[in-house]
Amino acid sequence: MAEQSRHGGAGERSGIAIVGGSVAGVAAADAARRAGYQGPVWLIDAQPHEPYDRPPLSKQALSPATAADSAEPSSYRLREPEHWQRLGITLRTGVAATSLDVAGRRIRLADGTQYACQAIVLAPGAQPRPLPFPVDDVPVHVLRGLGDARALAAALRRARRLLVVGAGFVGLEVASAARAHGVDVTVVEIAPAPLAPLIGGPAAGYLLARHQAAGTAISCGRSVRAVHRQGAELVALLDDGTELTADTVVAGIGVRPATDWLNGSGIELTDGIVADERLRAGADGIYACGDAVRWTNPLYGQAMRIEHWTTAREQGERAGTNAALFAMTGQPGQVFTHVPYVWSDQLGLKLQFVGRRLPGSVTVVERSDEGSHVSTHWFNGQLVGCTAINSPKDAMLARRTIQTRCLDDPNPASPPATRGDGLD
Repeated sequence: MAEQSRHGGAGERSGIAIVGGSVAGVAAADAARRAGYQGPVWLIDAQPHEPYDRPPLSKQALSPATAADSAEPSSYRLREPEHWQRLGITLRTGVAATSLDVAGRRIRLADGTQYACQAIVLAPGAQPRPLPFPVDDVPVHVLRGLGDARALAAALRRARRLLVVGAGFVGLEVASAARAHGVDVTVVEIAPAPLAPLIGGPAAGYLLARHQAAGTAISCGRSVRAVHRQGAELVALLDDGTELTADTVVAGIGVRPATDWLNGSGIELTDGIVADERLRAGADGIYACGDAVRWTNPLYGQAMRIEHWTTAREQGERAGTNAALFAMTGQPGQVFTHVPYVWSDQLGLKLQFVGRRLPGSVTVVERSDEGSHVSTHWFNGQLVGCTAINSPKDAMLARRTIQTRCLDDPNPASPPATRGDGLD
């Protein structure tokens, strides 16, 4: 739905503007309507596509069974086209937000449109981190948007040897997809084992063994210093002097908040948009959600920024509801209490992680066999996290247990603030 007019004069405010059209922004728009807000709702996103889901881009879109042209917005859309019309939500796609006037609660877009709003929800998401090593003219794939998925899917169909830099969720899912294509895969990871800082050493070791058994070479405790061309090959130089050759390189080294456009706005930016327990971004009527927000989570008594799909959706629902409440009544809304949850599909395994591994926590292996693995993570005698591989019941039970325990006895230790994981 096109929208080109200017909205709101110097002395008037109308509507809720939501900046960011991924899962958090879409959830916020829907929640504002469910909360009973009747005014205009504008969903603004720089990408030209209708809102689409990102997790399938590192899963289904790269599968050999997926058609070559299937990485289209309609394949992974978050809502059907009639949804926006039915709820009266105006999509502004293909135009970026360029500035925010906090005091005037005003958003300016790249095409000159301005919105003076009753409330604003910031859900700008994240973007791939700059590569920490020189690559000369070597094309290095990243995987964040539809265009990236198309390019990487095409590369995997013709690749013979793939180098993956980073063994996070995206890197391991790409490695899994590449092995399904019959590609030789090498993964370089700076941590002692894949995902070890997040899921714990035992589960990381279990995952490492499964990838090695599938034929993937994983070099842990190493980093890439440079990538260059050598004839028809690409050569990666590691920190120990080892050289690895490949014809395709993928970087899965995480993302950073897409908040450059907010510099100088008055919004506090410290590893993302700083928000309180109600997701308020430092000013009345301005809320934040998704990969770019660092908020105070009452369930853990700490500030955290989480780049997981479930967190983004649930944050978006709370931010949209609170924005609608503020627009209608001037009240700030409710706190956002949340037990993090993330999943990953790789090598036929369903990996699920709930909660957090707090600094100083103890990991206990509950079960580990050929078909499944379950580890629990404890802090001060309290369950704070769980890693489950091919055991979804254990993951969901742990999430409910942590949620109930935290509601009864929040703030287990007030550990240091947690930075984004760069995952999912």
